[in-house]
Order: sequence, then structure tokens, then C-alpha cells
Amino acid sequence: MGMDLPIAAIDPSLVSTGVCYGTSSEDWTVQCCGSKSVSDSIMDRVRRYEVLVGKILGILETVRPRLILIEAYAYSKNMGGQMYLGEFGGILRWNLTDYTPHIIEVAPTTLKKFATEKGNAPKDVVMAHVAKRYGQVFANNDEADSFVMFQMALCITGRQKPATEPQREAVATVLSGHSSTAEQIAEFCSGGDKPF
Repeated sequence: MGMDLPIAAIDPSLVSTGVCYGTSSEDWTVQCCGSKSVSDSIMDRVRRYEVLVGKILGILETVRPRLILIEAYAYSKNMGGQMYLGEFGGILRWNLTDYTPHIIEVAPTTLKKFATEKGNAPKDVVMAHVAKRYGQVFANNDEADSFVMFQMALCITGRQKPATEPQREAVATVLSGHSSTAEQIAEFCSGGDKPF
């Protein structure tokens, strides 16, 4: 006990899933896992999900995170795209349970509130706030969002403190939907055997 084990954050996207993982604000990595659509047939869709999930699990298999934050589903007018993202998201979440019991969904509005203090901020504003607050510039919003959720995970595990009241509120919102407390998660992420 007492060692900081890896934690991870995932922003699912069929085009460019962002995965941020590490142990602290100084020890982290962001990777992007992409895929391309061939057709809308069931077989092609399943192959696409299989390849993309395989890339993500390839990272997690090495990292073995004790806590995973994942962006929750966000619905838009593009129902076809949302259906495919839902299919992929379900398969991904199913596979994530092999790594930890602590998989917590983060609503897009909560992620934005943590990053910008406003839950309705556009994606480019989130990226601008990440650049200003953390000095990090990412290639796309999926990478930036995974980084923001990683910062939330650091707060949940007590490895850093929320910098603002909106950040504290966002962390509390995320934890309110999980069965374990921040203290229990922190203990598990520091080498504790009990998953809670």
C-alpha cells in the first residue's frame, strides 16, 4: 500500500478515441486510437469496433489502471452515428470491466464544467482552457477531453486538489453516481486489495 498505481481516462470516438493514463500530474501519456468506416454493414461495423477496442485494450493491458473515467454518451441529431457510437461504447465498457470495478462515466457537461467552469462550453473553448491552465495543446478534442478526465481522476484519488469550486463540484457530481467513496477508490488505487 502507499504506491500510486495507474489510472486512466477515455473519451470514446469511432474516429479518434483519446486515452490518457499515468500516475500523477507529472507522469501521464495521451494516445489516440483511430479507425475508419468501410461501410454500414453489420460485419464491417463489428470489425471496426473489434479493431478499435483492440487498440484501446492494448494500452490498458500494459497500464492495468485501477480507476477508469470514461465520457458518457452524448446524443445529437446524427442518429446513425450515435447508434454506431452506442454499439462501440457498449462493447468497450464490457471489456473495461476486466481491468477494474471502478469505471465511472463523466457527463460531457460535467467534463466541460471541470475544464472551463461552464457546462455548456464549446469544444474549442475546452481545448483553449486546457492550453491555458495546464500548458497542454492537443491534436483534437478527444485527446483534450481524456486529459481533462485524467485530471478529474487525479482529484478523485487525492493525488491533486481541485483548483476551483466548479472543479470540486464536478468531482462531487462524478462521484455521486458511483458506489464507492473517493477514499475507498484512492485506497484501491494505492495498492489496496479490497476493490469495495
